Amino acid sequence: MPFHTIVSHTIRKRAQTLHKVDSDGISPSYVCFIMEQANRYFDENGKLIIRRYRINDLAAIYEISYKTMRKWMSNFPDELGRKAGRYYSIRQLEFMIGQFGEPRRASSPVNELPVAA
Repeated sequence: MPFHTIVSHTIRKRAQTLHKVDSDGISPSYVCFIMEQANRYFDENGKLIIRRYRINDLAAIYEISYKTMRKWMSNFPDELGRKAGRYYSIRQLEFMIGQFGEPRRASSPVNELPVAA
């Protein structure tokens, strides 16, 4: 058996054990976790809460990877400037929203997810 098949099988079994994956492959507990994370960044109307964020938070807000977020930000080193400690300022956040667009709230609530037929 090829190595990647063994690893893939092991990861899938672990995910099923940890999250009790449904027959369609979606873990309800994982979906709830994602929705809870989205609630930290957006208000009840789905608007982004303007405050200081770390790069990991920004990547989660835009639903992209950390590496992609860093690449996007590297295109504007002079305009963004340096972050203060671990956080980007509100001015920097507003600049990013202007350049990358307004982030949208993550996927639909759990009860609105499509059900497999």
